[in-house]
Amino acid sequence: MLLSPEWQSQYNSFVEENCIFFQESDENDMHHNQLFKNFQKEMASVYDQFMQNLGLDNEELQQEVIKELIKSNEIDVDQLLALGDYEVFKAEMSYQNKLREIQAFKQLVGDEQEDSQGESSDDDYRIESLKVKLEYEQLEEEIVLQIAVEMSLEEPDQDKLNLLQEQLARIRNHLSVFQNTGHYEDRKEMIKTQLANVPQINVEEAKKNQEDIKKQLE
Repeated sequence: MLLSPEWQSQYNSFVEENCIFFQESDENDMHHNQLFKNFQKEMASVYDQFMQNLGLDNEELQQEVIKELIKSNEIDVDQLLALGDYEVFKAEMSYQNKLREIQAFKQLVGDEQEDSQGESSDDDYRIESLKVKLEYEQLEEEIVLQIAVEMSLEEPDQDKLNLLQEQLARIRNHLSVFQNTGHYEDRKEMIKTQLANVPQINVEEAKKNQEDIKKQLE
């Protein structure tokens, strides 16, 4: 189901239109709740059709199938869990938004480097510093999503949760040197603002810390 063209088309359409509203996960809770309901409504037809094709019109049987999918670890079930769990939904939308921010950053930097025709710039350190910040934020969103997914299970792995929380705290400590840029409706404008205000950091040390966090999570 999750790999079907029907699911992916419907899911990607919803994400593209709405994930930008999840720049600040602790804000607009009423709006987020409404979007969650909209998501459930829009994806319900694809979900129901899939279950009908399997001959599963009993909710208990459907839940058993979902449990087996989760246990298999063969596919990424975040999208499916987001259908029934608000916290997973928020984390998934926030993560998808961060991926699009990074894409906007790469496009903007690529355009600027093309305009400068490869000449060195005093702003190179700003680009590298912001790249590190965005990579930290992506890692942060990945961990928040993993925590939400684990918490949605009937029997969460407490050791795994403790490790995720520990590394999440490390990431947020590193991110504390950067300013909060607030909400932007245009991602490229947000990136430009961040580039203008990003502090100079030790990029090599920051990258080493990132790699260490990733190793801890393996």
